[in-house]
Amino acid sequence: MFRYHRNFQSRFTKTPEGVKTKLPLCLQTLITEPHHPILNHHKLTGAFESWHSIDIHGDHRLIFQYLGGQIILHDIGTHTQLYR
Repeated sequence: MFRYHRNFQSRFTKTPEGVKTKLPLCLQTLITEPHHPILNHHKLTGAFESWHSIDIHGDHRLIFQYLGGQIILHDIGTHTQLYR
């Protein structure tokens, strides 16, 4: 169901432990209830218009894309890191 883009893999290793521990629950919620309010799931605009974002923990977000029945995890980080 999930594929990991190389950008995600390298950024994930630098992600704080508190965010890493919240990620599995957020991914499970994304599968079962993609529009649950806790995720703040929204489609991005502009250069990222085919991508989506959810909140993970605090200011940390996950950027992903639905593609061919899979969810491609592109990047993880703070709002500032992702949208500069």
